Amino acid sequence: MDVYTTTVKTVGNVDKQQYTPITDPEDFWGITIDEVRDKISKWQSFWMVGGGNWTNPVLYRNGEAFGYFSYNLRLWDSLL
Repeated sequence: MDVYTTTVKTVGNVDKQQYTPITDPEDFWGITIDEVRDKISKWQSFWMVGGGNWTNPVLYRNGEAFGYFSYNLRLWDSLL
């Protein structure tokens, strides 16, 4: 069984006079990618995280880097 994990972080958005992260880093995990995506979506809504605060968290599958999420929670499988 695969386990997916990620740590989401934010940065301040200088357009909104935010100069420090707006949240503490938070770890998420799930058995499916959709489970992790749903948890991140709820976190984004709760903290009102905007695109200017987003940092593209890396998604790991069983501890190995697998891809990353863009702000719209699309999973990119390339770790450029």
